[in-house]
Amino acid sequence: MVRNIIFLLFISLLIQCNSESKKHKTEWIKIEHSRDINDFSDYLSKYPYSRYFQKSVERYLILSDSLFNINEYAPCQKNNISVNQIDSLNVLFYHEITPIDSLKQKTFEYLIAERVNSSTYKHQIPNSDKKTNLSTGFISISIDSNNVDYNQLKNTVYEISKGVEKYKSYLTTKFYNKKLHELDIKTQNEINNLIGTRLGFHKYIEYRMPPPPPPYENNLKDSEHFIIIEE
Repeated sequence: MVRNIIFLLFISLLIQCNSESKKHKTEWIKIEHSRDINDFSDYLSKYPYSRYFQKSVERYLILSDSLFNINEYAPCQKNNISVNQIDSLNVLFYHEITPIDSLKQKTFEYLIAERVNSSTYKHQIPNSDKKTNLSTGFISISIDSNNVDYNQLKNTVYEISKGVEKYKSYLTTKFYNKKLHELDIKTQNEINNLIGTRLGFHKYIEYRMPPPPPPYENNLKDSEHFIIIEE
């Protein structure tokens, strides 16, 4: 009897995994040749353990280079946090060594922090006549293309995405006194579109000090050659 139950559970899990795998593939085919960078951040947030994860990250980085030059812009945004890989268990989150399994809570706390909720712009709440401030926070994961631990990256994306989902549920509880999953599909989609993934990627760029100027030569004959530099 016990063996039969275990066998049935195994078959059920196998069917579920096959179903998820097909869904990941179907969604990937839809966006594979997309020029909309948000399609890939959405896909990565929804399916961080997809077999197409690495391809999706690479596609995101290609589009970021060609569309916005996000490598210069995103890491410098006022309310942007850059996440850097350290090892299989930790990342640098806002310049602090942070365990990956705590990123869900860290992300949520960051998104509700006052410093990223100071925008004066009011957003229309879906299915409501009220407006509200929303977090302007964005999390950009730094990718060193020469040394990427994709298993660690998958776990990082998973935890950050869970933190964003927690932020969405926090807002829907505030707006409607309901969790996100308790809302009708139409309102869920509108909330998802309003908040977005709050997740992106940028290539790691090692900063190098410029070379020093050539030594000053004291062989100038005319005073007109002298340049005074005021600091």
